[in-house]
Amino acid sequence: MKNIYIVLTIVIVYLLYKNKNVVRTKINSYKMVINENDIKQAFIDLKKIFTKETLQVTEKILRLETAHFSSGGYKNTLGAGMEVFKNSFPYGWNSLKIFWEQNPQFAPVKFWTVNENVQKDVKNSGVKKTFLVFPSVISGIATTAQIMKLRGNNAGAWFSKDLVSQERYNSKIEQIKARYV
Repeated sequence: MKNIYIVLTIVIVYLLYKNKNVVRTKINSYKMVINENDIKQAFIDLKKIFTKETLQVTEKILRLETAHFSSGGYKNTLGAGMEVFKNSFPYGWNSLKIFWEQNPQFAPVKFWTVNENVQKDVKNSGVKKTFLVFPSVISGIATTAQIMKLRGNNAGAWFSKDLVSQERYNSKIEQIKARYV
């Protein structure tokens, strides 16, 4: 019986990794498979809510912040790295409270904690950070788009309140192509 599970696991892993466009993530303690079409479809569906400009800026931010939807952070959160600042709703994101209340399908469902910038040979290195986890691809994208809408589509305002830092971030964003919008 144990051999059957091993064989089935190998077959499933092979089938999942066979498709190059698949992004894998853990949500609610099971693996969910999200492919490129899910991401494209989310942007198509959000055209009913947000302007083309907002979605283009959002896609560029997500591409930069998530290594084109493939980073470990994205696979675990379906978001662009939104840190938790308070343990209670809206988790320090007061500007999103009404949006999440009116659109509960886009609200985060839990937290993911990770040590960032860990050095292999240094014990207890890195900084512990906690991020919001979204229930679906579209919810993470919609939340980022709402932030951009509130901040006048200024991608730099996603990154920093400092104007010089915003300019540098916007320069990076301008070099990224929005392929889905």
